[in-house]
Amino acid sequence: MELLWLLFVSAAAPDLCPAPQAVFLSEGEGFALRRDLPVVVADDISDSERSAVATLFEVTGFRLPLVAASRHNGGGEALYVGEPTRHASFRRRRVRRLVSALADVGPEGYRLVVSRHGGAVAGSDPAGTYYGLETLRELIRAYGLALPQLEIRDEPDAPIRGVYVDAPLSADLLQELASLNCNLVIVNSDDFYHLDAAKAAKWEGLFRLARRHYIEPVPAIDPLGDAGGILQTYPLAAEGLLITDRITLGGTNGVALSKPNVIDTEAGPVRVHVSGHVCAPGVDYVLEAGELAWPFASSNRRWFLKRVPGGAIPDGATAEVTYSYAPARTSTCCPYAAETRAAMETAMRRVVDVLRPKYIHVGHGTPIRLNKDARCRSRGRTDAEVFADSVSQLDGIVKALDPDVRLMLWADAMNPSRHGERYGLAKASALLPEDVLLLVRLDMFGARGAELRETSLVWAESTGLAFCLAPSADPATVYECCTTLEGAEENAKGIVMDLAARGEASDEALRLGMNKAWSFATPIDAWPEGLNAFFDHALWRPTAEQRLAALVAFLNQRTLAGVDPRDTLAEFEKGLRDVRGKVPREDAEIEAVERLMANLVEYVKIEAAFAEKPDSVLLRRLCGLVEAQAEVSADWDASRAKRIIDTIDAKQLFVPSTILFGRHVLPYRPLDVPPGHTALEIPTSPTFEDAAHRAEALFDLGAAPGPVCRVDFEAAGIGRLTLETSSDGVDFSVADVWTSEQRGGVQGPIFPAQPFLGRYVRIRAEAPGERAVLRGPRLFALKGPAAAVCPYATRRPRLDGVLDDPPWLGETDVDGLVRTDRTSFATAPTTVRLCHTRDTLYIAVEAHEARMSALVAERTER
Repeated sequence: MELLWLLFVSAAAPDLCPAPQAVFLSEGEGFALRRDLPVVVADDISDSERSAVATLFEVTGFRLPLVAASRHNGGGEALYVGEPTRHASFRRRRVRRLVSALADVGPEGYRLVVSRHGGAVAGSDPAGTYYGLETLRELIRAYGLALPQLEIRDEPDAPIRGVYVDAPLSADLLQELASLNCNLVIVNSDDFYHLDAAKAAKWEGLFRLARRHYIEPVPAIDPLGDAGGILQTYPLAAEGLLITDRITLGGTNGVALSKPNVIDTEAGPVRVHVSGHVCAPGVDYVLEAGELAWPFASSNRRWFLKRVPGGAIPDGATAEVTYSYAPARTSTCCPYAAETRAAMETAMRRVVDVLRPKYIHVGHGTPIRLNKDARCRSRGRTDAEVFADSVSQLDGIVKALDPDVRLMLWADAMNPSRHGERYGLAKASALLPEDVLLLVRLDMFGARGAELRETSLVWAESTGLAFCLAPSADPATVYECCTTLEGAEENAKGIVMDLAARGEASDEALRLGMNKAWSFATPIDAWPEGLNAFFDHALWRPTAEQRLAALVAFLNQRTLAGVDPRDTLAEFEKGLRDVRGKVPREDAEIEAVERLMANLVEYVKIEAAFAEKPDSVLLRRLCGLVEAQAEVSADWDASRAKRIIDTIDAKQLFVPSTILFGRHVLPYRPLDVPPGHTALEIPTSPTFEDAAHRAEALFDLGAAPGPVCRVDFEAAGIGRLTLETSSDGVDFSVADVWTSEQRGGVQGPIFPAQPFLGRYVRIRAEAPGERAVLRGPRLFALKGPAAAVCPYATRRPRLDGVLDDPPWLGETDVDGLVRTDRTSFATAPTTVRLCHTRDTLYIAVEAHEARMSALVAERTER
């Protein structure tokens, strides 16, 4: 829907969230709220509507008298609240014009009018009235009790504006969500598996409170991925793994099966064969039951098999025993287990009877185990059919209790762009009940995120099923998902944000997501509209530090690629022109980014020229740049720029980027990067050793990710600098040497004549006439095209965790793994080795970690 702002007065429109679809501010005085102003409501006002009106009193500071429409004489100033179809006052001439205006307002929409004679909040339904009152609250906060004349026409673009929470609901959380016009909350709790009287009372109260805020609460029950709450009571419902043991039975002694937690049911019994003969329980053998108890610990008591003398199993014979068992901490139910159906019928009956939900979320996002149990395998169904049968069974159980309840589930396991091919479930969507609601999870931004959104949207639309996009709680992804929804097909219903782990970023994302889902046309922010895609970041309204970090990272990447800073600036300006067409004119963020990038590039250009030939003219340009940076740096005091300029004038030396920008901006030097290669930083810290006229920095790389091609540092007084390498940290060889007799000495960056490999790298700085200063050394290495060689091995390698067996020792190491954002090599280097025999691929991974003693793992309950 198109956003329309019409301003007839000089005062700015209030900053409302969510932003209404249309706001009209008029000239002239409005009216002031006062203690005797009547709030005229429908005669049949509900408790929820009464509570919504009462929220006004929290911002006015006093209670306003409520008057039923049939008791109001229609004279004097008043505030009319309600739905025109139920409200007699809206048939009066003074306010009935709102009735016709509401004809074009959809579900949850409202009109809000403030005039000299009072005001009105007219909703298309109770939810619309509630949202209109929320907007009125925001207006009172913005203007105080004296409201200007205005008119707001509003309705949501997305029918569903929801969140998923993995924490207890609270009144504060519900109030926060309601203030953002959120209308759905999915709640994940084990309580829903066993809703006893105490739990029922607690959740019934919370669901009632949510509905007073016009938020539909959705209980989550996931028998296919998070069913510990079921398996504690119904362990036979577990989805097991099918296995066959070969055991020798002699005498009457029992032999333990290789796995504990055996699942022995009528539909999936333990089967014993000897020489192709099917043996009969009780006649040929006896199975002594062990333990089968969640969480299915490997220490649970074992199951034993005994032969029956005189039966079909000869003494000393080898029997094949086929059975299903539940691996440790199994949390998946078998869809075809009678116990699963019994558990679901019990749980769903309590949930539907007590909570009366419109939706039930049944998970199914990551089926940890599917179609592996004997009870599944015996049916000969495909994985997609088993998955769909699981959903259909739950749908049948729920529909028998209340035919109006709909299921919703994660689409990850079916979405080909996510895990559909991995799980073999890409065709399952065509087998699902036609009224299910899919939640299509999206958790990436930038170019990769755009591709994921596009392919996921095409797939979701093709299913014909209703769906919501479910972005992760970072502002950029949320913004891009809402933008994607604007042009989607009719079966796209909105967004459901995953707030399982809330933080500062997710709080921003929540506000943004609800804002954009309500009105696709707002807000218009430079970063999500285009700057994020250009810089490959995930920012919404960044702080000055976040903005600087994004621009420095972009500039440094181009510098490492050997791009001239003038070309980098041209590329940036072209990208900025594309963004300008999407945001309002004179956008403050665009201006800030443009000025900061100009300063950064200017610094790199001046530094490169000064390194080639020091010149006082260049230092004057640097002083001008300091003044320009002071204008865009809000944290600089009035004297900082003067101190920096005085230092430049006094010492005639170049100022490091860390002084000017607070970050290390890589100096540019012409560099011929081999085709298909790029230079990346090796993220490791050195140890230092200093003496009077010498400073050393020693790097232990663990495993060299690539040939070292560049070294950056800040230095003073260095007459000679030596770069050395070693494979053992003891015997070092010289890689290159630099000397200088100029004032300031050898300065970074330096480039070895021949890039080199080595686990250890040492920088030796010597200053004969003064104290050697070596600060912030950083190493960069070449990253080549991704490639691996997998040699043929004449025998299988020894799998003992020690990589000294000949099949592992070929020249086939795969090194140089990088971070997922491709900005540097991996923090802890990893080496992968490959080999293969005629029918088997072998992979060995050697993970180098210099700080093993500092590693910490947290144990969670789930």
